[in-house]
Amino acid sequence: MNQPNTMPPLSAETLEALSYVITTATEGGSYTRDDFRKWTTYKHGDTPEGFRAEVTVHPNDDKEGVSLEPVRLTPEELARRLWPLVSAPETPKAYRGDIAAILFQGDYGDGDVIRDGALLQLAVYGEVIYG
Repeated sequence: MNQPNTMPPLSAETLEALSYVITTATEGGSYTRDDFRKWTTYKHGDTPEGFRAEVTVHPNDDKEGVSLEPVRLTPEELARRLWPLVSAPETPKAYRGDIAAILFQGDYGDGDVIRDGALLQLAVYGEVIYG
């Protein structure tokens, strides 16, 4: 996939789709609970611009080379972290298409807790570690 070096502006649909990713992963219960040491300051709801969600995740310490600093995942930050993974050869093919559809088309698609938890792991750890 040929992709520009600079991330394009994020549409309202893209920000909303990214918010759905955050919400589904955060509310995933036993499927995503252990992906991070702690989940804090979770907010979600309708705004005049559309649905919006954000969460702070605290990375686990069992992945070498990952900062243990909390990561505030807003839709914008999630997009920034997923952007380089669209064309990265190490990104599992199963997720590249989903990331591209979300970022380029604002299409949440067939999102579910497994996929969305994996997208948050990719954004924070650079790979899917759990599940």
